[in-house]
Amino acid sequence: MNSLLSDIDLAQRLIAFDTTSCESNLELISWVAEYLDASGAKVDLVSSEDGLKANLVAMVGPDCEKGEGLTLSGHVDTVPADEDDWISPAFELTEREGALFGRGSCDMKGFCAIAVNALRAASQRTLKAPLCVLLTYDEEVGSLGAKQLSQQWKQPLPRATVVGEPTSLRVVRMHKGHLKIRIDVKGIPAHSGSPHLGRNAVEEATRIVALLQELSLQMQQESLESSQYFRGVPYAVLTVVGIRGGNAMNIVPEKCEIDLSVRLLPGQDKAVLMSRINSCIADAGDGGKIVTAEENPTLLTPQEASICEACCKLVGQTETLGVSYASDGGFLAALGLEAVLFGPGDIGVAHKSNEYVPIHEFRDCSGYVEALALQMCGGS
Repeated sequence: MNSLLSDIDLAQRLIAFDTTSCESNLELISWVAEYLDASGAKVDLVSSEDGLKANLVAMVGPDCEKGEGLTLSGHVDTVPADEDDWISPAFELTEREGALFGRGSCDMKGFCAIAVNALRAASQRTLKAPLCVLLTYDEEVGSLGAKQLSQQWKQPLPRATVVGEPTSLRVVRMHKGHLKIRIDVKGIPAHSGSPHLGRNAVEEATRIVALLQELSLQMQQESLESSQYFRGVPYAVLTVVGIRGGNAMNIVPEKCEIDLSVRLLPGQDKAVLMSRINSCIADAGDGGKIVTAEENPTLLTPQEASICEACCKLVGQTETLGVSYASDGGFLAALGLEAVLFGPGDIGVAHKSNEYVPIHEFRDCSGYVEALALQMCGGS
């Protein structure tokens, strides 16, 4: 157990754990904690409220006093692997055609393996600054593990942070946030033969949806300073992603639910946006109201942040890139960390059957992480 595995063998071991977000990740976390025993790392587990999952925080080197050193962060949960067209078993890392296939190979157990082995390698050196590895739970369902860390973790961590999301080894210092909103619409039930005695919640919901669609079109014409970095979709996106209502063919519906997904731009005022959504609801009638609004924050790391400059220099990148998906980075920023997304693999193949990471990118990433650890943590 304490023998050092190659990065690929370690990725294979991690992928063999089914850590779909609906499942516990404790078996994987315990295994990694034991694997790190040989490094002498200080390992802390931060359990979820229900005790079924945990974040892992491992550190080697001197104590972190002023944010010096390097943090490597990855999530160990995955989306489901229920598709029926996997060519090879989803939870068995398979090498073919110059790539590593398996659920999480790209998003993002491949990077987690690189990070964990980097920690073990660094433990053999006398470091001048600490190296930290964060493994989180439930990133795929709203970065719940990172959110918990942002609220509960009180010890200093190295500020310079790499979140190994798949970016094809491009450096990304900003991403959109994700606001998940539920709107409840309450009506008055009645027999469908006497609709004048009730108030139809589904019909009021459709009026809200129509007004939200108008708002979405307005937002497509608006831009912020950060819009220039989101070339494909340079505006905030509002999408109605679900609507449920009605119980029977002969009843005027008493209630209806609308699910709304909003992708905010970095620098966007959430309060203003919420006010506009509430105006849509009010203009449609008096039965609707927002009952939940869960947020995965935006990420906006300064260009001059040391980790951004270091990663860009490694790959010779001069342009600023933004991506339209959220990550743990937004919550980690609340801990005072300066994060960039930088990992192997293409986000375009994540969340699909036959997910893969190119072997050359996987190996290049391992070399880049080793170089960053030497630069940020020193040691000989």
